[in-house]
Amino acid sequence: MRNVQITIQAVPYSSVSSVKVVQDGHTRFEKSDCYGHTVVSLNDTTPSLNFLRDEAMRIAKEKGFTEKRSFGEEIALIHSELSEALEDYRNGHAPTDENVRAEDPGKPTGIPSELADVIIRTLHVCGIYGIDIERVVSEKMKYNETRSFRNGGKKL
Repeated sequence: MRNVQITIQAVPYSSVSSVKVVQDGHTRFEKSDCYGHTVVSLNDTTPSLNFLRDEAMRIAKEKGFTEKRSFGEEIALIHSELSEALEDYRNGHAPTDENVRAEDPGKPTGIPSELADVIIRTLHVCGIYGIDIERVVSEKMKYNETRSFRNGGKKL
């Protein structure tokens, strides 16, 4: 059975409406004029965040990573991946350097791989706690658009 989600948004006082279709974790956006003619069609072959969350959960379960940890331990594991990225940087690797360690020739390494691990672990935590990460990221990005320039005035 295919998982299909369709969102239709009509723009007030406009002749354009938008359609968002999510099918099997892939998103397609279309904009149509008032006559129903497609004026923009954008296919995104990148899986959605919630699809990736569910995949992270599936893989973790298949590989035996099912032990119960506290929320603090889960956050510490995410932090450990950031620390590994920092160590690669401190060892002289650029943020874009890949395959920097040769201990396992088939294993992706380097800062991009460690950042991917941060995302995978974060998605896994979202799966454990049932967080709709797509909704939350969208809400947070919309809020961030309303913030003032360099809000908080901090240097770093």
